[in-house]
Amino acid sequence: MGGSRKKVRIVYIIGTLVPGGAERHVVELVKELDKDLFEPIVYCLREKGALASQVEQIGVPVKVMGIVNCCSRLQFMKLILKVIWKMRNALKEDRPHIVHTYLYWANVYGVIAAKLAGIENIVTSRRSLGAYKDRKPWLQWIENMTNIFADVVTANSKEVYNDTLQREKFIAKKLTLIYNGVNESTFKRSHIDTESLRRKLHIPENHYVVTNVANLHSYKGHLEFVEAAAAVLRRQSNVCFLLVGRDAGMQSELERLVKHWDIADKVKFLGVRQDMVDILNITDIQVLSSYEEGFSNAILEGMACSLPLVVTRVGGNPEAVIDNFNGYVVLPRNSDQLKGAIMKLLSDHHARVAMGERGRKRVEELFTLKVMAQNYREMYCKLDKAIGS
Repeated sequence: MGGSRKKVRIVYIIGTLVPGGAERHVVELVKELDKDLFEPIVYCLREKGALASQVEQIGVPVKVMGIVNCCSRLQFMKLILKVIWKMRNALKEDRPHIVHTYLYWANVYGVIAAKLAGIENIVTSRRSLGAYKDRKPWLQWIENMTNIFADVVTANSKEVYNDTLQREKFIAKKLTLIYNGVNESTFKRSHIDTESLRRKLHIPENHYVVTNVANLHSYKGHLEFVEAAAAVLRRQSNVCFLLVGRDAGMQSELERLVKHWDIADKVKFLGVRQDMVDILNITDIQVLSSYEEGFSNAILEGMACSLPLVVTRVGGNPEAVIDNFNGYVVLPRNSDQLKGAIMKLLSDHHARVAMGERGRKRVEELFTLKVMAQNYREMYCKLDKAIGS
């Protein structure tokens, strides 16, 4: 192909890059994009967050728009208008070919700013079920209005796709499904010094490890996870339970329960970890106990590390974990089923290994970063013909 091909500039808009599922997805997508074709920029509505350095290290700018919590609703509304105008000015200066927004308020503010800036191609994202909007119908009305101006709306699971199609207006011909992906070269079973990490975490040599990776929000189902842990430990004492994730308001309540059931030496709150591959490599079973979910990156990482999964039947969980194939799928808010699935896996080494191997193969076939990035590239190509095929 003769001549130089212009790079397609994409501005990604998200609330912040603190560790979380959508935030990690944006970082991984930006890192995986072909930099000969694409020139990404990230706008954060609030602060940068701990993950920002990962994209800045590869030369991708991260700009902060400056939303902060204010004392009154009127002050906050004035700030929002100011931020939208600031974002509009930044977009006019950066002149992206495509604006791609993530999560509710970034979808709303980002679409408004993009239209004010005259951006031709606007992509918004749906990464969870919309049940949270049932309590505040005006949220859906606003989102419907912004759908008018979006060119493409991405969903990260079939369940999210169908839920969005059912709930939202002005969206039917714009909606497309693109699954999350995981770096299977990074997340894999490896021969790390697992004993050293187990000692650091005070996990006895003969103990199994059951790990839940999710920020400590109420809807992530940690109450049932801890309740199931207590029930398992009443039957089998050589098990440790790890909770990995940022405290989003639940940790003190969970710690009270752990103390009440006298299992504090068996349940460990690890917070945000930078060594997730190592954590997963000392894990025997991974659990996701959410009440609601879009499509979990944590599940894919566990599958890539050849772990059997126990997940709840919500959102895209059953699209990744096939019941009795690479794990078990249980009802949400049901600690008895959670306990039963964990006990079944603890008692069957062969099943743990076989399910883990099937999960790894499933990731390699369907859920790699390369597959995800290629799907986004194809979607961007349709929006901006200058990229080529």
